[in-house]
Amino acid sequence: MRTFRRVLVFFIIAIVGFAGYDQVVKSQKLPLEMTAFNSFTQEELNRIPVSPKDSTVKNVWYKGKIAYEITFHHTETESTGNLIVYVGRDRETVLGQKNED
Repeated sequence: MRTFRRVLVFFIIAIVGFAGYDQVVKSQKLPLEMTAFNSFTQEELNRIPVSPKDSTVKNVWYKGKIAYEITFHHTETESTGNLIVYVGRDRETVLGQKNED
């Protein structure tokens, strides 16, 4: 009977532990730069010379909402400015993008 209880307690602890681990994994989100980077077309990706980390993140108002503005440096062309992406506060929703003026 003691062995059964020990095994039962072990399984309960294991199940609770895995459930907690699953919650930790779900709560981890991509960095803002990668959320924005994943929204680009292949043509836009070709404009990023080094890394998505070569960017600046600011809090701004975008279409009446507080959002993150991610500006990717060194992505300007002769006719356009740097790529800018707006990401929602949930850090997952891309709200829009433009080229810097």
